[in-house]
Amino acid sequence: MQSNRLGAVRHVLRDAEERQEDIEKIERTVGELADMFNEVSQMVRQQQELIDSVEAGVEDAHVNVESGHKEVKQAIIYRIKARKKIWIFILLLIIIIVIIIIIVYFTVIKK
Repeated sequence: MQSNRLGAVRHVLRDAEERQEDIEKIERTVGELADMFNEVSQMVRQQQELIDSVEAGVEDAHVNVESGHKEVKQAIIYRIKARKKIWIFILLLIIIIVIIIIIVYFTVIKK
């Protein structure tokens, strides 16, 4: 009977040791999993910095494009005004030349 008890105790001890090993294995696995989560968290933070940088660059580009669009509109307006002034100048020049020709013609003819 004692050998039976001794066998049962050894069996219980073996089961307890196996459970202990299983618990230690689970503990290592949980530790490894925690390390992986920490690595993923660090990668996400690094990528967030990159995303923030890209987003800031896109916002700057958008502002610059809008500013450029306004400047192009203003340049078109200036160009139209400049053309009007050139045509007015040419018209005035033609009028002055015609007046000079008339004056010279009548001055030469009257003599």
